[in-house]
Amino acid sequence: IFDLLDQLILLKAGRVIYLGPGGMRPCETFANMGYPYRQGYNIAEFILETVTDKAAKCDFAVEYENSEMAAVQQQRANDIWEDFLHQTRPGDAYANTPACGNTSPGGTLRRKISVTLAHEAEEKNLAYYANSPLREIWVLLRYRVAVKWRMGWFIASKLVIPVLVGGVYSSFFNNLPKNFWGSFTTAGLLFVTVALAGFLSIAPLEDFKGEWPLVLRQRQDAYYRSSSYVAEKILQELPYGAMGALGFGLITYFVIGLKMTPYAFFFYTFASFVVNMVSTSIAFGVASNIHIDFLPQAICTVWNTLNILVSGFFLPKCQIPKWWSWLYWISYQQWTWSALMLNQYGEQSGMEAVVASGQCEQSFDSGAKCADGMGSLLNRLPMLFQSAGFNKGGNQCTAMNNFTLNMFNLGSGTHSNQWLCLLYASLSLPIFLGLFYIGIWRSTRTKA
Repeated sequence: IFDLLDQLILLKAGRVIYLGPGGMRPCETFANMGYPYRQGYNIAEFILETVTDKAAKCDFAVEYENSEMAAVQQQRANDIWEDFLHQTRPGDAYANTPACGNTSPGGTLRRKISVTLAHEAEEKNLAYYANSPLREIWVLLRYRVAVKWRMGWFIASKLVIPVLVGGVYSSFFNNLPKNFWGSFTTAGLLFVTVALAGFLSIAPLEDFKGEWPLVLRQRQDAYYRSSSYVAEKILQELPYGAMGALGFGLITYFVIGLKMTPYAFFFYTFASFVVNMVSTSIAFGVASNIHIDFLPQAICTVWNTLNILVSGFFLPKCQIPKWWSWLYWISYQQWTWSALMLNQYGEQSGMEAVVASGQCEQSFDSGAKCADGMGSLLNRLPMLFQSAGFNKGGNQCTAMNNFTLNMFNLGSGTHSNQWLCLLYASLSLPIFLGLFYIGIWRSTRTKA
């Protein structure tokens, strides 16, 4: 590892005793002071033993300060500082105009030594970034995100969990019938698909918390803009959100027996991706503003639970208390679940051949799965409502689809178009991304 170091700085008691090239150059420097290197000995250990030798009479710091190497480096530092004093931005010289204030004898303005904090520098437009915003994003993706993409445990936390959960669900909810109990179970499965994304957002939350100390130091030193870091984190999660949704969809969709049309499958996968990204942005937004060890997870869990309660599956809209009705209208889980229900039981995503032809009526016959006993009575309810004029005409399968939507107050008004419902769900994304940006921006507003 030592051989990989191009430059090396050694300190003793807080003072520099060597600053220069790596490799064998430190050994040559110490040899000139009377401490020769023994061939074959570990260089790093030789240096440590030499500078920490209590019997050594040499003052290494003084030797370095009097060396030609130190003189050259000091001159370079003076040149860089002098160049900095005469520039507004790297590469831009001050113009000598009366409006610029005091001028130096040479006719150009000089900077003043400052201890301005990072947040004050931003407010006064004094913070200088080495790269453009796009370049910052590229550097972050290349040297931070690309490293994570090569970590097996990181990929597993993003992809393996959704796939495993999808496999478990498929082992329980497989080949669901089109009758009443099958439709009700399918509605529950679609609800779990949405709620699952909220709980899986803990993984990106922990990832952010792990790198927060590093981000805090880098932001204080103006390594990159707040917007660049936010863009980097979202771009990091985009492929995982898409692949997780696709993997979960491929396993669950066909095994469970959801609507077999290309339109419906695409919408199911896309809706899963949207809810994954919204849940991730919520986790980032909370974690970037609250840095108490356990509190972000607790808040995300509570928020996810509240969204579950007002989703419309456990409690119909008419049963939600008035003081919680506002949450119903802004709940991303409620809108996503409504979109998935319309996708499954509405006609906007097409109609399955077995439903249009009435072949699925076999699942209503006696002896079919969940069709006997109470199931036999419940299977007749849709046709009873249809004969009473509550649902439009069609066979028993289409009547069950319409009945399922009506049972959850879907299919009319604001909940009649699945794409609009998904759009309303996605409106939470920019809100929590804005909250995420504020949290990162605030990181330079304290001395922590």
